[in-house]
Amino acid sequence: MTKLQRGSRMAQTSWTGREVVTRLLVNLFYFLLAYECFMLYFEQSAHRDLAATPNLLLSTTARTVGIDVDVLSIGSKSRLDRFQAQIETWARSTSDGGLIRKVYHGTEDDDWDEACRDGSLTTEQAVNVRQVCNKLYRTNRALWYMRRNINLGFLWDSDKLRPGWLCAQKRLVLALARVLRGYNQNNKVPDYLLLVDDDTWYDMDKLVDILRTTNSDSPYVAAGCRTHHSNRHVIYYGGMGLVLSKASLRRMLRPILELPDNANDEWEKHVLHKLSENLAMEKDLHQPGMSLIELMDAYVKAEAYQNANHWERGFCFHSDNFLSFIIEHYRIHETSIMDVLVPEGVFEKHDIVHHGVCTLHANCEDDSMMCHYQTREDMVERTEMAKRARLTVT
Repeated sequence: MTKLQRGSRMAQTSWTGREVVTRLLVNLFYFLLAYECFMLYFEQSAHRDLAATPNLLLSTTARTVGIDVDVLSIGSKSRLDRFQAQIETWARSTSDGGLIRKVYHGTEDDDWDEACRDGSLTTEQAVNVRQVCNKLYRTNRALWYMRRNINLGFLWDSDKLRPGWLCAQKRLVLALARVLRGYNQNNKVPDYLLLVDDDTWYDMDKLVDILRTTNSDSPYVAAGCRTHHSNRHVIYYGGMGLVLSKASLRRMLRPILELPDNANDEWEKHVLHKLSENLAMEKDLHQPGMSLIELMDAYVKAEAYQNANHWERGFCFHSDNFLSFIIEHYRIHETSIMDVLVPEGVFEKHDIVHHGVCTLHANCEDDSMMCHYQTREDMVERTEMAKRARLTVT
C-alpha cells in the first residue's frame, strides 16, 4: 500500500470517529429531553392523584405531636359523610399521619328527648317551644335576665325552627357529657379538646403550634370566633370551634360540695356562690358532689321539648349560648372572658354574628386556620393547600 493510500485510509477512519461522537451527543440530547418530559408528566399525574385521594393528603407515617388533642364534632346521623370527610382530611389520627389523638361524634344517639332520638319531633312542637319560652321569659325574673343579657333570640328566628335543628341545641352538652364521663372513667383527659360542627375545617398544624404556646395545666378556653352579644357577656360561635384545656376539662369534672364552708379552694367557693344566684334556675338540680358537667347534663335532660307545655324552666338556649354562659358564669376559663385563637376572631359589635362575620365561609382565606360551612370537596382542597404551604415554608 502506497503512502498516499495509507493517508487516505487514516483520514477516512478519523472522519468516521468524529461522526460516531456526534451521533452519541445527539442521542444523549434526545434522551435527556425525553427524560425531562417524562418527569414533568409524572409530577403532574402525582398532583392529580393527590387532589383526588384524601388519604394521600398527609403522610401515613405515625407522627409525634407532643400534646394530646381530641376532637368532638357535633352533627347528625343523616350527614355521616361530613364526619368521614373530617377524619379523612384535617382530623386524622396521629397513627395515620395526623395530629389528633381521638375523634368523637355527636349524633341523635346522644339525644335524651325521645322525640329527638327517634325523629318524631314535629315542626308544630318546635314552634310551641318558642311560644312557651316567650311566656317563661315574661313571668320568670331569672330567665328574663338570661334572655336580656345572654341573647336567646334564636327562638324568635322562625326560619330556623326546624325540629332537627332544635334537637341539636341539646346535643352538644349531651355529647360533651358522654365524652367527659369517658375521660373520668379511664383517667385519660387530653391536653386539649376541640369542639366543632361537622362542617368545620381546621388547619391542625397551625392550631397545634398555637396550643404549644399555652399551658394545658392552666384553665384555658379559646374560641375560633368570639362575639359580644351585650356589654357584659361573651358568646363563642360554634362553627368556628372551641378549645378547652385539660385544666378546664378537669374543672368541669370536679365534684362540687354544697356548703361554701366546705369548699376546697377559691374557685369552688366561686362556683357555689354563682350556683346560689340561680340565674338559669339550675340550683335545684345540683346535688352534693355533682360536677358541673353533670349539672349541665341534668339541666338539658330535665324537661323534654315535646313536653314544653309543662315546662317550669325549659331549655330555651342555643347550644353556643348555653356553653358560653357556663364557661363565663362558673369560670371554666382562668378569667371570665374566654380567649380567642386568632386576633381576627374577636368581634365586639352586638349583632355582628348575625351578619355572617363569624361564619368565615365567603371570606375564608387560603391561609385561614379554620373555616365553617365546608363541604367534603372544600375540606380536601383546603387540607391540600395547607400541606403545600407547609412544604413551601420548609
